[in-house]
Amino acid sequence: MTVPHSTHEVRNQVPPLAGYDVAEDAALLEAAEREEAGWAADGLHTLGRLAGSAATSEQARLANEHLPVLRSHDRWGNRIDEVEFHPAWHALMGTAVGHGLHAAPWADQRPGAHVARAAKFYVWAQAEAGHGCPLSMTYAAIPALRHAPALAGRFEPLLAARSYDPRLRPLTCFLLPRVLPGGDRNGLRIARLKDKLGNRSNASAEVELDAALAWQVGEAGRGVATIIEMVSATRLDCVVGSAAGMRLATVAAVHHASHRQTFGKDLIAHPLMSCVLADLTLESQAATALALRLAGAADRAGRGDTAEGALLRVALPAAKYWVCKRAPAHAAEALECLGGNGYVEESGMPRLYREAPLNSIWEGSGNVTALDVLRALARTPGCADALLAELDLAAGGDQRLDAALAGLRQQLAGLETATSPEAQHRARRLAGLVAVTLQAALLVRHMPGPVADAFCGSRLGSTAPGGPAAPFGALPDGLEMAAIVERARVSAPG
Repeated sequence: MTVPHSTHEVRNQVPPLAGYDVAEDAALLEAAEREEAGWAADGLHTLGRLAGSAATSEQARLANEHLPVLRSHDRWGNRIDEVEFHPAWHALMGTAVGHGLHAAPWADQRPGAHVARAAKFYVWAQAEAGHGCPLSMTYAAIPALRHAPALAGRFEPLLAARSYDPRLRPLTCFLLPRVLPGGDRNGLRIARLKDKLGNRSNASAEVELDAALAWQVGEAGRGVATIIEMVSATRLDCVVGSAAGMRLATVAAVHHASHRQTFGKDLIAHPLMSCVLADLTLESQAATALALRLAGAADRAGRGDTAEGALLRVALPAAKYWVCKRAPAHAAEALECLGGNGYVEESGMPRLYREAPLNSIWEGSGNVTALDVLRALARTPGCADALLAELDLAAGGDQRLDAALAGLRQQLAGLETATSPEAQHRARRLAGLVAVTLQAALLVRHMPGPVADAFCGSRLGSTAPGGPAAPFGALPDGLEMAAIVERARVSAPG
């Protein structure tokens, strides 16, 4: 009797990246502790286990495969302008709201409350990024809302509530409600839902207002000034979200390379792959450290620390420019580490890759944020001094960093006006230099020696072989690659 030939024996495949704690992230936990949010560690791990679970991964898949649908009219022809989401979307939102990602810090007076929320946002964004948008906008709306105390007193308790209700209810939006006080629908018409590159689980709409009721927030004619705090908060979430994407991409790449074999040994054991993975890890670690440092500055600025506020004014747009700009290249390189598997939807990498450009566009694209750095330095008293004071904390820790700091100090001294064509032409270079120097300073002060050494050696100086203009994987010789890559390894089954 002939034994049938087996055609479905699958070998040399990587186990699913599931069943792990996303908050098992030394860079995150160390930064949260430094920025006065060490008390949130237990909550981070609880959320981290949810974010890394197979059930949440399935919710994320469903929310992205079953896209939001516009229901402009009901079955009788009445205009309703509702968006229908898959139940998986609501499940993700329910977890996020239950853990306070939308507004909890505004009702929490503990130092580090905003850092704790940023850390949770970083963890949960690795589960699914699309639903982060309404969470971020709710979080950022409250400072603007407080310009109208009567409205804040009415709506803020509802915005900060930890129970998620997906139904169409009165008091839904703080400024322009969907439902009028008498129960009728407001004059908000949804023209269409946008067909986007990524962020597809989230519904982005083009709307029309037809005799709609809205309440004034802030002074008449001062709309930009009123909403600027909201922009700052959402920009912070852009940085945190991009750092989260980098972390997820790095973890996925290291996980794959640790289980996939080529030429008789694990892929991660090949020197060139190890170099690429180490470089991806460096970028991720630096983004995480900077994101949490900015969250700490925002937390302290909100409690009246003017120096932290001045630092935030220049460092946040610089980080928004640089970290969010680096995310797409990082995602592409991490995807390539999985080879053809990374190009397949089931790997999760294509969704991550499509998501990566969003934060660079949202709340001020590259040119806008680079010019904002320029304006902050040239026009806002104390910004340059606060930036240099922060960087000076790392002085003497690394000669390459000292040289970079001296160069930056020289550029700032020569900055006369933000409006000159020469200054605007160099705005992107200046924003990138501010961000990378801040990252290097944080790593020198707080990270293990191999991480700080590799970052300074590859990112600082015009001759750095793996500098910001180089592809990932061009690190200098003599680095402790294994110690760096270990920072991106998680304890996943299999």
